[in-house]
Amino acid sequence: MAGKAGSRCPLKFSLLTTIAALFIAQNLLGIGACYVMRRYLRAINDRIFRVESRLLESEVDSPAKTSMPLESYTSVVYLIAAALSLIVAAWAVTWVVSR
Repeated sequence: MAGKAGSRCPLKFSLLTTIAALFIAQNLLGIGACYVMRRYLRAINDRIFRVESRLLESEVDSPAKTSMPLESYTSVVYLIAAALSLIVAAWAVTWVVSR
């Protein structure tokens, strides 16, 4: 019975193709979220810089010298984006092979 229902479907997509497309879309959204997080971290670091310079009443050279470890957080965001990119590539290969 399940075979008959599947044979009447006008679309010629396999289940693997559909799953691959969904995971590719999900991971692309995750990469976009990493970009948004990077921009958010930079904005928060600038706000921390302004608050710390007022509290310490000193002229700090740059926003890179704040109490927030921006470099560490940025590295983590880049690693997450790289991992998601590899997953997108793997699913893209799966999608191409399954066609």
